[in-house]
Formats: sequence, C-alpha cells, structure tokens
Amino acid sequence: MLSTVNHELDVSDLTLAANEFVTSFRFEFGTVPAGFREEQAPHIFTRVLEDLPHEHRIVNRVEVGGRVGDDYVYDTDSWVTVVFATPRGPFPQTGLSISSWPTAVISVQKTTPAPLH
Repeated sequence: MLSTVNHELDVSDLTLAANEFVTSFRFEFGTVPAGFREEQAPHIFTRVLEDLPHEHRIVNRVEVGGRVGDDYVYDTDSWVTVVFATPRGPFPQTGLSISSWPTAVISVQKTTPAPLH
C-alpha cells in the first residue's frame, strides 16, 4: 500500500463470528526515509454497539514508535470516548420526516499527551 494516499479498510468483509469484534489494529511501515509523515490527516471511523448504556466510556489508546540508530523511541496517548445515548422515539416536528432518534452520539474527552520516551 502506498503511504502517500488515504486508504479505506473495511472490516465488514472479515466474516467474524457472532459476538466477535475487531478490538485493535496495527500499521507497520518498515524502514522509512527521514521526514516520513502523513500527507493527509489520518482518520479512523468506528461503529459502537447499539445497546451501549448512556455514558458508557471507551478508552482509546495509541502508541507510535520507531528506531533511531540503536534506540527505540515512542510516544503514547489516550483519550476517553463517552457514549451519550438518546431516547428512541419520534423526532420533534421540523418539517422533515425522520422516524427515530439516533442510537448514540459520541463525545471525545482528550487527555494530556504523555512525554516522549
């Protein structure tokens, strides 16, 4: 895969068993030239279970690292995603005919980044 363009990876083709979920993934770029970086801001979109309770918290973690000479350097970060479940039922009348409220609205609370190790 070229790292100079964005790619969409669709996990729905994995034919997972019932109650089996993707819980982590990893990208490895091998040896890269100095100045290697993204050319477009990366985005990760996920779907959560529809029956998560209101204010359920999901901890997201990321680690980025690589070898510089004989040293391995890395940095980590984490943030909490809070699920705000909304009541199901009809939308208020606004002229649009939409049948029900969305199942969940996601809010992200960012933590302070960890120092470089």
